[in-house]
This record gives sequence, C-alpha cells and structure tokens, in this order.
Amino acid sequence: MPSTLRQNVALLKSENSRRLYVKEAQAEDRIYEFTDARGEPARWLKGEYAYLAPNAASAFLNRLNLKHDTVSEEELRESIREYQTLVIPNAAQLEEATVTRIEDRLRDPDFFLVVTGRTNLPDSLLGLERSRPERPQGYSGWGWTAGSPFGDTSIWDDLYVTGARGAAVHQVEAAAGAEVAAVLYEITGDLRNASTATRSRLGAGVVLTGNTLYVANQIFEFLGGVLQAHLYVDEIRNWNNPVHWGDTLVYFLARLLKERNRSLPTSRLRAFGSYRGVLSLRHDVDQSADLAMLEYEAANLVPASWDILDPDIAADSATEEQSRLWVREVGKYEFLEAGLHNDSLAGAPPTYLVGKGLYDHIRITEERLGIRVYTCGRHGGAHAHPETLDAMEYAYEQVPYLLGTCTFCFYDMWEYGEHAYETDGSYTVASSGFWFPYHPVITRVEKHEALRGWDRTHEYDCDYRLVDLIYSGRHGKAPSPAQQASTRKPPWEFELGAGAGDEDPYWLDNGVYTLQYHPLFSADASVNHGRGTLDYLIYAITRAERLGFWLASEKMLYETMTDYESLRFRANSPGSVTVANPADRRLEGFMVESDVPVEGVSADGVNYIHIVDGRYFTAPPLDPGEQVTLQLGPPPPGCPLLLNANSKGLRILNAVYDGAGSTVTLDLKLIRRHGLCLYNVLPERDYRITVRARDWTRVQVCGSRPENILSFELEGDQNRFRQFRVEVELLPEDE
Repeated sequence: MPSTLRQNVALLKSENSRRLYVKEAQAEDRIYEFTDARGEPARWLKGEYAYLAPNAASAFLNRLNLKHDTVSEEELRESIREYQTLVIPNAAQLEEATVTRIEDRLRDPDFFLVVTGRTNLPDSLLGLERSRPERPQGYSGWGWTAGSPFGDTSIWDDLYVTGARGAAVHQVEAAAGAEVAAVLYEITGDLRNASTATRSRLGAGVVLTGNTLYVANQIFEFLGGVLQAHLYVDEIRNWNNPVHWGDTLVYFLARLLKERNRSLPTSRLRAFGSYRGVLSLRHDVDQSADLAMLEYEAANLVPASWDILDPDIAADSATEEQSRLWVREVGKYEFLEAGLHNDSLAGAPPTYLVGKGLYDHIRITEERLGIRVYTCGRHGGAHAHPETLDAMEYAYEQVPYLLGTCTFCFYDMWEYGEHAYETDGSYTVASSGFWFPYHPVITRVEKHEALRGWDRTHEYDCDYRLVDLIYSGRHGKAPSPAQQASTRKPPWEFELGAGAGDEDPYWLDNGVYTLQYHPLFSADASVNHGRGTLDYLIYAITRAERLGFWLASEKMLYETMTDYESLRFRANSPGSVTVANPADRRLEGFMVESDVPVEGVSADGVNYIHIVDGRYFTAPPLDPGEQVTLQLGPPPPGCPLLLNANSKGLRILNAVYDGAGSTVTLDLKLIRRHGLCLYNVLPERDYRITVRARDWTRVQVCGSRPENILSFELEGDQNRFRQFRVEVELLPEDE
C-alpha cells in the first residue's frame, strides 16, 4: 500500500525523551499554568523542555526538499534498515534497543546519522573521545575552524549564536580521526555584538566522521523556540545578517549535510516545482480605500492575500464601508484572497488572541462580512505566549478549512502572564530570520503535537534595498557572482534552453518570502520621495519574477504545502523514483528535481514530457491510494518535449506522450491567454489540437515550424483559472 512507502530520510521523535523533559521541567519549576480555550487547566513547558527540536528539524528538511518520515522509536524498530539518513534532534533518553539498532545500522557506510543537542548515544558512535553534560549560564555558539567549509574569515564571521541562553550542552572532545568543524563557546557579557561579547571555550561544537554529524548544543531546539516566540532572542538576533540570521544557521547545516552525506537521494520532490523560491504578498488594508495596489495586481495577474479587518472588532482601524469595499473588489479575482486581519490590540493581554477569541473572531467576521476565512494575518500589537498557541489550536479544531496564519513576526510580548519585552524592529520585523512555512507546536505536559495549520514570518513595506536584501538569500560576505554577457540569438531564431546555469554557492534555495504592503501608504507623499509605496510593491513583484520566484497568495502557499506534506516520495536509485498518495484527495502538479541530467521519464509505457532545464520533471497526478514508479532514461525516438515552465498564468498538471498513438495529452490550468510549445515534433507538418474544458470542446489545426517546434495559444477566463485537457495529434500528410 502507498502508506507503507518508506521515504529516504527519517526524523526520530522520542517520547521517552519528552517524558524526561517533563520531569526535568517539573523539578526546575519550569511549567506555566493557565486556563485554556475549553476552560480547562493547561500546563505549558517552558524553555528547552518544550522539545521543539523535532519540529524545527522537520522544517529544515522541508526547506531542503528532503521528504522524510517522522518516526517513533517503536516505528524505527521495523524500518531503520530502509532509511538512508536518520536525524535525531535532542533526544536525551533513547531506549537501549534503539541505541543498539543505530549502532548496527552505522556499520553500513552508506547510512548517515545526524545527532544534535542532548543525546545518550555512546560517544564512540559520534566520533567522540569523551563527553559530559554542561549547563552554561549564557548563550552557546560556534566558531568555525580553519579547515571547515566556513573557516575563511573574509567570508564568514568568527562567532555565531546557535543555542539558547542557559540551555544544556555537551562538553565534548573529538576522537582521533574525527573532524572538528566548529568550536563550541559559551557567550556572556556585553551582547551588543560578537566583538563585545565574552566567549569561553566549552569544547568541540560540530564533529564529523565518515557517516555521522554531531552538534554539541541544541541548535534545533533553539530554532524551534525562535519560530514560535518561545524564546527571547532580541539581544543577539541582529549579530549576523539580521534579515536571514535563522536561514544562515540552516545554511550551515544544509551545506554540511549535502557535502558530507553521500547517502542523500539524488532526486527530490520539490514543493514549488522549478521555481527558485516564493513571493507571497500580503496586504493589511486597515483604514485605507486606495485600490491602486489591487488594480496593479489584477491587471498583471499577481496573486496576493488581502487581510481585512472586521470594523466592529477593530473600530479604531476600519470602517464598515472600507471593509466591504475590499471584500467586494478582492472577490472579483480568483487569484486574490480575502483573508482575516485578526485584531490583537484589544486588552492586555490581547483579547482576540487568547481562549476562544481567535475562533470567535473568525466566526463573527465570516458572518458579518460574508467571506470564508482560510488564512489570517495578525494586526500588529501585543502577542500572548503561550495563550495564543492555545487559541490557534482551538480555532483549527473548530474551523476545519482554516489553513494557516501569519502570526510570528514582531512582538509586544506578553509571556507567561506578564509583559516581557518588545521586539527590536530597527533592522527587520522578521524576527525568526527563517523564511519558510512551518507548523507551530502545542507543548503541554499532557500533549505534544504540531498544529495542523501553517505559519510563517513576514516583512512589511520594504523599500528597494530591503527587497534586494531579502531576496538575495545569501550567506557569507563574498561578493555576488559577476554577471557575464553571453552570445544570444534573436527571438525569432529558435534555440533550445541551455539549462539553469551555475548556482551561487552562498544561496539557500527555496525561500518563501512574505512581504506585506499597506495600501494606506500607496500614495503617501511622506515616503519614497513623494511617490508612495506603490513603486516598492511593483519592484518587489518584478524583481521576484526576474529571479524565478513563484507568486502565491497565502491560501495558495498553504494549500501547496499541505499537499506536498501529504505526498510520499522515495528515490530508489539515480534513475528511479516512486511517488505515492496516501491522502483522501487527488494530488497533482508537483515536480521532481534530479541531480542526474533528465532526458526522458516514463512509467508503464507512458512518457512524461514536461522536463524543465534537463533537471526538473512533472510527476503525474495521483488519485487517493495511487502510486507510480518513474524511470529516468533516454526517451523513445520522436518523443516530444513540452518546453513551457509553469508561470503565473499556466499550471501544468500532467504532460504525456503515447508513442504508439503519436498523441500528446496535456492537463493544465490556465487563466487569460497563454502560449504552449512542443519541441521535437516533425517539422512543417499539420497537427490537430483538441481543447476540452468542462462545458465545451474546440478543435484547431496548426503547422509546425522547420525547427521541429509546434507553438499554439489557448484562451482562458479573464479572472479565474479554468482546467483544460489538450490533445495534440499528427495529421496524415494527405489530410
């Protein structure tokens, strides 16, 4: 059955370790009690005892397009030999039988083990001579060694904070033959920056052997806490690359994993196809009635989310007339989303982000404004931790179609019932510095569970420089690769694409960049030399398109992430992959990336012909319970190739060639007018093109060009996507 398909990577979540952390939290009086949304007492784990590391590790793997199974120790008992990479974040109390299985599995040189933070695995398995637990008073961090990939101090800083204040570490000494990539330091004193802080050496921080990577501090627990406002980090988050400081830590781990783990699959299922990243636009309409930004997006087919305030709940920031104006105008376009701008300003702590408040807010606003709320965006102001997470859990239970929120960014923080701090927004309000969707986690004594919905960070009203900085996604201080002029042919002379070209070695792929622009400032003469912020929005959009980003509303983004998470994927070999759908709905439109050049893809005599840059190919749609094994290899003679990449007006769901019948069949979603192009057809021949929509069928005949290409146009609806099936057949020469 598809549900039993093991993916290449496993992430171990240890219930024994979680129970240990609960006991430690109780002993250290690190539990916060409050009344939850159901009126019941709730006990919330504070600090490092929350066991947020598995969730952060999962977000890290998703960012790298590494599909993975999250497994318990019991599940690992039967399946460990099927996994090529095992990630164990912060598991201090593994069962003895689990330790034995891991020890046995490590005898295979093609198996790779990643362990971070607290662990009871034997030192010898991790390349350690000795280790002992230690609890520093300050933060912990890494200083890269000269022989590591990050040892060049002209490119990399000499100290990065990677562990929370007061969180436990292991003081370790590497064994002979192991490689120390980073030294672990305790960081105290003046925390304005790395040069003023006091550092004390604790031991080795990152240790590598032939098939293990060990990190001596709790980096994933640190990242997990940062993602959901569980930890206070304002005093150090602006040290290194403030906009991307979380991403930089991810970049370090990603590069080490890719360079040292020869067991990583050579093919990956990509969340966003051949796009390099995502721009997800959000607008908080507040008290504005300026439609300029919406009109630009509508005219240029730019998806965006428009978060609308309920005037009865946020009477100081919106009027009935304004809110209904936005509901009406956004509703004209399928690719624009009307979301909820959930108010958090009322009360201290904020009324609408605790208890049943968020659910009531959604319910009342849906009734009053006549919209269905799929996503929410917080309206500035105060944030209550952990009551907000409890309110989110209740809202997800009561609203099954709610996909996610945009909650964790900048804060006026109420923490554990007291006003704790305000975020420093002088550089950026994107507090986590991690640009990718993730699931917040409920971390009670009695319950530890990731929420169904998604969340993310965002930046607002970015000028040109901040847009460039966010999109750059670069790490290190090396200059960007110089742009080189190259020969080219004029557009009327056909030339098959040359591929994606060289990647920037300091670029972290797959970023999801959420930018928020207030229409209130669209024509505000006090900004942008009197031009307002509309120019900033237009630049952000056109720059994203130039960089090959997908443009998506929050709803589109979260729907895609939900479907991506549902699919199962295994790379069987460099030339074979299996994709399975255990969900209860059809899943379609996903692409596979291969490190091996892709010439052709086939399964059961059918050729899949949507291949982009010789590197990405579209997997076929899968119905519930269906799976397919795809083979990579040379295509049959005369097999056409669909040259289109996906774009904001065209989504390619399937593209197949039946060699026996010489027929190409395309399933796609289209809006407005778009051209399609097939390569490797017979030159100067006529082809019948049959286009089928739900309520009509149209037939046209087109001739191919001498360059072996066939191009034709399709016309869709103006403001909504329509699904088409297109059949292309070669006509006999005598017709």
